[in-house]
Amino acid sequence: MKPHWSPPAIVLVSHGSRDRRAREAFAQFTHNCQNALTPQVVVGTQLELAEASLAAQMVQAIARWPLAIQTAVVIPVMMAAGVHVREDIPAAVDRVQQQYPQISFDIAPPLGQAPQQFEVLADRMAALSAARGWTAEGWVLWGHGSRILSFAHQFNRLGQQLAMAANCPVVTAYGMQAPALEAQIEALYEAGCRRIGILPGLLFSGALSDRLVAAAEQLERQYGDVAIAVADVLMPHPRWIEVVGQWGAGESAISPEPLPAIELTVGLV
Repeated sequence: MKPHWSPPAIVLVSHGSRDRRAREAFAQFTHNCQNALTPQVVVGTQLELAEASLAAQMVQAIARWPLAIQTAVVIPVMMAAGVHVREDIPAAVDRVQQQYPQISFDIAPPLGQAPQQFEVLADRMAALSAARGWTAEGWVLWGHGSRILSFAHQFNRLGQQLAMAANCPVVTAYGMQAPALEAQIEALYEAGCRRIGILPGLLFSGALSDRLVAAAEQLERQYGDVAIAVADVLMPHPRWIEVVGQWGAGESAISPEPLPAIELTVGLV
């Protein structure tokens, strides 16, 4: 007797972190996805800094799955399609596939490439303005950076979309490549901006977000007459659970068309 059909299992893959905040936030995100998407199976794994390899974590999870599960969607909970997404995760999935040939695996794009990222960032802009009690005259969209050339192109396009929606300058800066945060803050200052918001292109809090806040505080002291504030990281937000649900159902195509314009009130004087 054949087992009844079961929806695809969802395997969330984080980078892994030594920072307790990032680990707890990812565990909570996995839990929230499972609650929202029941009866689909949702498991959380990490690529690095785990006791077991990613492939071993997946094998351990599959051993607990219902026999009816014949497909699984692997979703990298990462910002960009770097080496981890292009090489490390597929290699791990290939090893698991050899052990479970009856299960079909699909690797979705990294979570940070979802169009919903635009709305999450817009919400962070609005929340920062409300918390600070002032409207930013310019923004820096900050990312760690990547050797993958397409990442900067996508990030710059996202900044342009945010600038159009917020009706104020939005420039991009990176931690591991030019332009740096300091240069872009100087550019906004020279353009007359005295209230500047920084949007971290980071899913979780950790060492990078801490360094970004420290750099913003240093720059604020350096200029003296500028207010600089850093928005919250991109987790948690209900839009990410929506993405996992869509991609877990096989709707993971990323359109090459520009993101749709969205009505915002942030940045308007």
